[in-house]
Amino acid sequence: MLEGAAAVPKVQADLGAVGLNYNLGPDQLQNLYGAVTYIGQHAGQQKAGDILAGSAQVADLTKQAGFTPEQAAAMLAAVSQHSGQTPETSAADSTRVLGKGGASTFPALPQT
Repeated sequence: MLEGAAAVPKVQADLGAVGLNYNLGPDQLQNLYGAVTYIGQHAGQQKAGDILAGSAQVADLTKQAGFTPEQAAAMLAAVSQHSGQTPETSAADSTRVLGKGGASTFPALPQT
């Protein structure tokens, strides 16, 4: 796990990866980072960068399944908190669940 300034390029890359999958603009990326920071603070003091690393791994699948990036981050944080695993490990586990049978087998969640 990277700490401090060493983590910044990784966090930026992960945030960018989520943003590309969801077609987010700069303001939306800033809002997403704030939301992920909030989620991390309320899910066992997880770091936003760790949650974003997991979110970047599953962004394509979660988007296809109809999750917002914030919903996907909250899901990973909750899985991580309850399993005791890192968000990245939880993302790998979630990929196996979300990707079972291919993402096209998911009915999209209704958008409000």
